[in-house]
Amino acid sequence: MFKAGDIVDGRYKIVRPIAEGGMGSVFLAEHLLIGRKVAVKFLRADLVHDATALRRFMNEAWAAGTLGHPNIVASTDMGFCNDVPYIVYEYVEGRLLSEQIVHYGPLPVARALAVAWQIAAALGAAHDAGIVHRDLKSDNIFLVRRTDEQDHVKVLDFGISRFLTASDRTAAGSPLIGTPEFMAPEQILAPDRIDKRVDIYALGILLYEMLTRHVPFPLAREADGTPPPVETVHALLGRICEEPPPPIARTDLPPGLDDMIRGKLLAKQPRQRFSTMREVREAIELLGGVLPIGQRWTRHGADLRLDLENHAMTALASVVAAVAVIADGLGLAVHVDLRAPSLRITIPGGDRKLAEDIEAWLRANGW
Repeated sequence: MFKAGDIVDGRYKIVRPIAEGGMGSVFLAEHLLIGRKVAVKFLRADLVHDATALRRFMNEAWAAGTLGHPNIVASTDMGFCNDVPYIVYEYVEGRLLSEQIVHYGPLPVARALAVAWQIAAALGAAHDAGIVHRDLKSDNIFLVRRTDEQDHVKVLDFGISRFLTASDRTAAGSPLIGTPEFMAPEQILAPDRIDKRVDIYALGILLYEMLTRHVPFPLAREADGTPPPVETVHALLGRICEEPPPPIARTDLPPGLDDMIRGKLLAKQPRQRFSTMREVREAIELLGGVLPIGQRWTRHGADLRLDLENHAMTALASVVAAVAVIADGLGLAVHVDLRAPSLRITIPGGDRKLAEDIEAWLRANGW
């Protein structure tokens, strides 16, 4: 349908294919006017007249284009080329979480928790906007290569997301939408009555997979890639609804992590899970010491602390001034101890929003 060298809407030049999936194909492209690399996703030609496929494609474009969260891949444009809809995304380099797990095995605990925290932050933003992803899985998590942190997470593919404000049942959902191994029991038993807690369950599956290299209820798939028999899928769905997930067989887990994953993320009843992604993030921080603003912040009791060093007094003074402005804007207290060339910033009570804003300023200004 499209090939290297093709020009899309007079603006994007196709460079090469990147990936192909059930809904369409993704190409690396270049914006002809500014020379920026982008990723362009086209809906499959045989689906352009399929109302359901078109709605999902539009959902994906809308969600990625409006949420504006650093852990959600951003959509910058959308259009039609030869009557085929396309979405333009920011281009990022790295690897899928599923590839990371397959090639390198289980993740270290701290790394898995850091990835899970970022996923929770992304989905929390989506939930606040009234969007449930519904297909959260390791194939939809991208680990971006960046110099300032080991894993910068990007959540992909909001194509089958459910908009909680949708007024018609067709838009709200239909039976068995999602990937079986990551589906919550209510997605199987009552798919028209799901809410954001299905994403909380799926995050539990993801965390379980990162720590063990496998999901708690795997689906036996055919070696040649053909779909498994219906009976096999039904057996899996029955296990998801009825069986408790096996304990995580690792000796290096912090106390309470296994119970949190299996008891609060993977609970069969939605009311027994965490109710929000914010609660998930707080639990991860308490269990693993994983902070929203990077490993250079440390927790001391309830407080957050950051130590900086710079022999230029003017640089330290600029940090002190910026921290004061940020804290004042949020109406929060912050303690600053300047003893050149060292500077210690302490946030009483560990307010994460204040820490995130300070960290964002520091990174934007070369710290």
